[in-house]
Amino acid sequence: MAHQISFNQFSGLAEMAYVGETPWHGYGQKLDAGLGIEEWSKAAHMDWSILSAPALFSPEGTDPAVVPDRKVLYRSDSHAPLSIVGSKYKVVQPIEVLEFFRDLTSGLGFSLETAGVLQAGRKFWAMARTGEDMEVVSGDKVAPYLLLATSCDGSLATTARMTTIRVVCANTLAASENHASAQFRYMHSTEFNAQECKRDLGLLQPQEAFESFIAKARKLSAVQMGYSQAEDIVKRTFMISDSQEKKHSGLEKVMALFSGGAKGSDMAGQTAWGLLNAVTEYVDHHGRNRTEESRQNSAWFGVGADIKMRANKILTDMIAA
Repeated sequence: MAHQISFNQFSGLAEMAYVGETPWHGYGQKLDAGLGIEEWSKAAHMDWSILSAPALFSPEGTDPAVVPDRKVLYRSDSHAPLSIVGSKYKVVQPIEVLEFFRDLTSGLGFSLETAGVLQAGRKFWAMARTGEDMEVVSGDKVAPYLLLATSCDGSLATTARMTTIRVVCANTLAASENHASAQFRYMHSTEFNAQECKRDLGLLQPQEAFESFIAKARKLSAVQMGYSQAEDIVKRTFMISDSQEKKHSGLEKVMALFSGGAKGSDMAGQTAWGLLNAVTEYVDHHGRNRTEESRQNSAWFGVGADIKMRANKILTDMIAA
């Protein structure tokens, strides 16, 4: 089975570390809470660097020639090639992603919970809990996190995002796509500035975006929703036309989750909050992907993240109207 998560060619271990419950079919090294950045770097196999070399090509019968304004990025440990990028491409190193959390975990109450490498080194991330759980409705807890992720092949800008995890089902949702301080992105044409990013995200007061999310979630939980109305919103979320309706397996699955099949549906009920979690559970746990790891990649960075963002926007716009 093809995996998005990377396995180190020297140790054979998954390039991922975590605290708490074992994620993703048992991959990764389990750590004790409170360890330093150096321990995380080694355990998650993020202790290598991205190096560069000129991009060459060799027409038949000729010596290799340099490709103008292009460079090859490769791993310092294995020398495995990662990508070919423009000469002005700004690289963010794996250790920089972890170092971003050093002061946050040492003095501001953040705690690293997972970090690792995807796609043989082309993507890497770290995620830390930022505070205490809060309830949307009785027993339905949501936990706040900060996710920092980047790529070295241009597929993902360096992105810092306040996100949430619904405890009962491990659904992930951006703290608020409409909150100015919920996300910050650096394209690889500019240098990543960690301190500027922290300032603009308001990380000295990380609860602000989370509390805004919880307030909206509680409003959503108070809005009862019938089957037909929910189905219409799901069609808009997945951009399903009438001609596609009978062929779209996702629509049927989301509606089954909304109708009582979702984890935590006994708490959320058939409400706007329940529908948002039905969409999120589908993307995070049931979406059509070749592997669990490609589903995770989609849910955090790709098509799945876009679907969750649309559902969130449609529903929050509805309660604001």
